Amino acid sequence: HKYEILILRFSHKIDKQIINKAKNLKLVATNATGTDHVDVKYLNMKGINFLSLQGEEKFMKKITASAEHTWGLVLALIRFIPHAYNDVLSYNWNREKYIGEQLYKKNIGIIGYGRNGEKISKIARSFGMKIFYFDKMKNSRKLRKNISRCNTIEKLFKVSDIIVLTLALTDETRGLINKSNMKLMKKDSYIINTSRGEIINERDLLDFLRKKRIKGAALDVLHNESKKNFMKTSKLINYAKKHDNLLITPHIAGVTKDSWLLSEVFIAKKIRKFIQNAEQK
Repeated sequence: HKYEILILRFSHKIDKQIINKAKNLKLVATNATGTDHVDVKYLNMKGINFLSLQGEEKFMKKITASAEHTWGLVLALIRFIPHAYNDVLSYNWNREKYIGEQLYKKNIGIIGYGRNGEKISKIARSFGMKIFYFDKMKNSRKLRKNISRCNTIEKLFKVSDIIVLTLALTDETRGLINKSNMKLMKKDSYIINTSRGEIINERDLLDFLRKKRIKGAALDVLHNESKKNFMKTSKLINYAKKHDNLLITPHIAGVTKDSWLLSEVFIAKKIRKFIQNAEQK
């Protein structure tokens, strides 16, 4: 209740209950582009200012961690890297057990072609992949060779061997990936999600994995991450313990020493500028 400025990362949720107790709060700042962990509408209602990395296109070009981790998940999933490693630690040297796939000439479908989507597509080019993307926003980014825009999300699901989700969580994107469009996927295709857990209907995904209607999934995000003990009730985590077609990491895509240092210094400078402007008024 006595603080005027609150700075946070993604792991803390700032809701109405906390905001109502913060009687002297004038500013909330987060070193993230996604803002679903903060009730921004309620902050606006209370006249409290909010700063984030949204819209900071020039600066965000320096932050490559999320795109890099996305690609790490792609390779780990289709080449069974974590499972093969664990098998070696159990003194098993079985090459035939972990026959993966190469990426050359495969189709990657990127849902959300913003900063991360563009970085992922550049990496995909180096693997000789064909790139498709779907984004409701008209995109002014210059498209390179072998990149095609899908007019509908259904088309992207039909043509893709690997589908990557890199879009913000909104009312429109919540539950966007569900059985109605997953049933359009090839049976030997994969889903990678490094955006927000709530974009995927987890019950539908689990059903498709169990029935082998898709080949696999790799997730850096899950539903209800901010709730205590959510892991114990997560059916996806319990499934991943016994199956090799699902990989889960604990929301670490953007978590590197370099990316945090750069983004936190940048936010600190934005806060300083905010204070200076407030003092001049």
